[in-house]
Amino acid sequence: MGATELLLAFILAGQVRVLPGIDHFPSPYFDKYVRQTLQQRTLRHGYGPTSILRVWEAQDLSEDEQISILVGSAAFHDPSLLKIYMHAMKNPSQRVRQAAAYGYRDLIGDRIPDATGDINKDVARRLLQEMDRVRRTLVRVPLASFWLDSVLAHNEQVMPGHLGISLSRSLDDALWSLGRIVTPEDANLLVAAYPLAGAGKGGIRDLLERLMLKQWMVIPHQTGRQGWSPQRVGETARRRGDRWVTSLCAVDYESELKKSFAGIGVTDIEPTSGSACPIWFGILNEPRSEWWPTAARFLYRCDFPPSTLMEATKSPEDLEKAKERLVKQVHKSGRYEERDGFRRDNRRR
Repeated sequence: MGATELLLAFILAGQVRVLPGIDHFPSPYFDKYVRQTLQQRTLRHGYGPTSILRVWEAQDLSEDEQISILVGSAAFHDPSLLKIYMHAMKNPSQRVRQAAAYGYRDLIGDRIPDATGDINKDVARRLLQEMDRVRRTLVRVPLASFWLDSVLAHNEQVMPGHLGISLSRSLDDALWSLGRIVTPEDANLLVAAYPLAGAGKGGIRDLLERLMLKQWMVIPHQTGRQGWSPQRVGETARRRGDRWVTSLCAVDYESELKKSFAGIGVTDIEPTSGSACPIWFGILNEPRSEWWPTAARFLYRCDFPPSTLMEATKSPEDLEKAKERLVKQVHKSGRYEERDGFRRDNRRR
């Protein structure tokens, strides 16, 4: 398929489309009402980063279509797309340069900036220099390792085999960014970083609990431990998490997820197989809200709608709302029905 045909396919599929509200970029209105819709549409259309790069290189996009790609494609968190943000930073259009700065931060998992400021030549030059150094680093290390270096910097440490740069961020911001982009496949990186993390250990431990569906927190009234203080509950969770992490040289994340499935009564299904899709959907009914983002990620791989639930950086209230939206979408599709206490596939795949 040639570049022109591919661009047309993208437009027909809703990828390069000027959505209502795109004219509000940059503004708080865009941040609140347009960005997530655009990104979910991008994730849902069926084309990946390689095809997006080809469309961008076609050089036949309006200003609003360029902004749509720069903002929407950030949802992939794929460093291979950095080249389109670097290219856009050289665009004579102020709005396109603003979208490049906005989308770049979002792409790598960083805090999304206020894009309403002027991107003059000096600002564009500095951003281009940073983008290039980040791109060179992410050619050699995964994005999760990149953010782990920002976490470890607070303990004057670096990841084993450290190559390239890291961004200077507060510990909370570095852990927040890590939480946006980390996947179960990154578990080995978290385990390697853990003994070096100092004050960041708690945040890494929480991410491992979320990704591996662990439950280190003791619930006193459910376990015959009434009367335990919050301090004792927290200390017990810390010790249990420490024991799990320090007992490992490496993490076979598929085996660990299988153990976690066994803990909820599922012993005959591989967690990463297509057969596990109904189980992941059922996990959304579990009270462990920290597990929901991992379930949403696996459900997206099962061809479920993309959801903001995939990023565990939201408040408990926002997580609940995102979960309710995803469950409602699935019920509306008629894909699953209740049977024998589990969710079973009601449609041939």
